[in-house]
Amino acid sequence: MAQKVRKSKRAALRFKLADKPITYMANGQLGQAILQDISTSGCAVIKSSTQLTKNDQILIVIELTECDRPLELKARVKRAGDASFSVQFTDLEDSFVSHFATMLATELRHANRNNIILISS
Repeated sequence: MAQKVRKSKRAALRFKLADKPITYMANGQLGQAILQDISTSGCAVIKSSTQLTKNDQILIVIELTECDRPLELKARVKRAGDASFSVQFTDLEDSFVSHFATMLATELRHANRNNIILISS
């Protein structure tokens, strides 16, 4: 059985993907939002179309340039506000985390330099 990764938010590289739309499913409702930043441990979004609360289970769907199909990530809401929330990804396998970091780095390279900024921890 593969181990699940539990790394601190501070240990993960964060990528600011300005104006990157995402879709999510929570509480039986489909929602849309704009990705504010993302790391291999979680993400923050703004302009969410549905109200969420802390500890809600959520499925986030993100389309990345080099992926054949949208990426689906299970997560738990850690903070929720008016039209914004932050999540921690759950159920990520060790082998996926490094692949996910590579996908985010590739997205960074392919995006307009004015829209995406790497934020160091």
